[in-house]
Amino acid sequence: MALDLAEEFHPLVVDQFVLNGFRRCGLGLDHGRRDNERHGILLTRAGQEVLIDVYE
Repeated sequence: MALDLAEEFHPLVVDQFVLNGFRRCGLGLDHGRRDNERHGILLTRAGQEVLIDVYE
């Protein structure tokens, strides 16, 4: 239930956080890799460092 309540704030917090990574710190396509086993895109180590810099 707590996660359902937190979902309301997802666009306000998480999405803005990631968008700031694109705008300010140069987060780009080279910071992710396709994972066919998990059916998604995962951050590389460099991408993680960019998001940590945005967070700090």
